[in-house]
Amino acid sequence: LNPAIMDFSSQLANLQKSASAAQQGGNNSTHPNRDNRGSPSRNGQGNRPNFNSDRRRPPPRHGDNRRHNNNQNNQNNYYGREPPNKRQRRDHVEGPYRSPKWNNLKRAVDTLPKFQPKEEATPSPCSHLCLLAITINELPLEAIWRDWAERQNISISLICHAKEPNKVQSEWLKQRLLVNAPHAGRGNDFAAPTYHTRYPAWGSIEITRAMLDLSHESCKVGTDADMKDPRFSTNRYAISNKTDSTPLPKVDKVLFISETCLPIASLSEDMLSSSVSIVNARDTPNNGFSRQLQFEKIHSLVPKKFKADQWMMLSRTHLDAILQMLPPNFWECFVDCNASDELYFPTALALLGIVVADDTDQIVVRKKRITYADWSMGPKNPATFEASDLKKVVAEARNE
Repeated sequence: LNPAIMDFSSQLANLQKSASAAQQGGNNSTHPNRDNRGSPSRNGQGNRPNFNSDRRRPPPRHGDNRRHNNNQNNQNNYYGREPPNKRQRRDHVEGPYRSPKWNNLKRAVDTLPKFQPKEEATPSPCSHLCLLAITINELPLEAIWRDWAERQNISISLICHAKEPNKVQSEWLKQRLLVNAPHAGRGNDFAAPTYHTRYPAWGSIEITRAMLDLSHESCKVGTDADMKDPRFSTNRYAISNKTDSTPLPKVDKVLFISETCLPIASLSEDMLSSSVSIVNARDTPNNGFSRQLQFEKIHSLVPKKFKADQWMMLSRTHLDAILQMLPPNFWECFVDCNASDELYFPTALALLGIVVADDTDQIVVRKKRITYADWSMGPKNPATFEASDLKKVVAEARNE
């Protein structure tokens, strides 16, 4: 035979043996998608592959603490980190609320002492009234307020919180805007004052905070005789000083006003009493807006909830009690409320025992309106009066 033909026959035989061996090995393999007979499995998964010792282990899944765990006895699954020693977990907070801040605030409210007024044989008359104004920028009725203040028999001052103080054009009003605390400038002089503002939006908690800022500032009037810089001295707030003393006498009463308020009468007898506050407070909502967006939005830790007009007159003793006895962050209980400026001060007076739920007047609180407003147009905003309505509105307001 031809040697070339023999070589080809032997190669063909070897090829057939290799094919047979390969076929037998394929039928006995453990392919993940084949069953024991070598055919694909029906469920498409087959037997799970065996991970050999030389094959890398897959990374652990989320929550798998078998690797990189320095503390095998730790059941909190910090994955190689030590449990926090300073950070307090929410489920470890003691009290009804899941936050230390709210628990501390609740304890402060629950242990709030009742206000104990000083007994006076004859209440002293008011000698200094401070107007606390909240405006957007200008005070449109500035000339009327200045003329009204000059006609009163007591000293009148005005402190203004403007949302946009840099847009105020009146030099008279600029002198009475809230400013930030002075800081050193060149030499021994203070730097130029910067205006203080909360930039309040309609119905926001920042209006309440602006009212608190004005209240704190009014308590400083007459106590800074050492301040020689007229840009920061509280003497700049004076409109009329009937005592002819420098500095101004301490404030006896405060009256909250807005930029659209208009004075239409002189101060009455109860307004001139230094121990009487005028707050038209009530402990029940008067409409759906008041119930859903005000009373129900006050934090649950507040046990008593009252509402009144933003325009109110507070005596100095009642104002000091609110500012000194209540926690400084008590306003946070009203963050979710709409128009919280109508809720904060009457609720604070109720918690101190100054205002009660009875509808009758009290000795130290007169429950009546001090600013006439027509709410017949809706609960969000009072009606706007035109110049032609002035005579009629003034008559109705004075009759109240």
